[in-house]
Amino acid sequence: MLNTLSPADSLYYEITFYLSECLIVKDKFVEAEEVLKMLVNRPNIPSDVIQKSLVRLGQIYCVVSRPAEANKVFTKLKTDFPRSKYIPLANCESVLDK
Repeated sequence: MLNTLSPADSLYYEITFYLSECLIVKDKFVEAEEVLKMLVNRPNIPSDVIQKSLVRLGQIYCVVSRPAEANKVFTKLKTDFPRSKYIPLANCESVLDK
């Protein structure tokens, strides 16, 4: 379905985000990281997609033992989107066993 949409369509970016979710489920963290990095760095992406992409990118860094990078991404979310509904998930504890 992704190749039937134009990047000018906001649904394109939603689908791209869910592609990263599928990669995460398959433990393909490197590939998911690349997709998410594209989403957070590309101009004109819908705000909600950027926010949830930042959270998932940070969570990937947590899972692959890169906590400094995770904290950097979580801080970006909290700084750029201080009222984000995703802030409660912007931590390693939300994905790592306690």
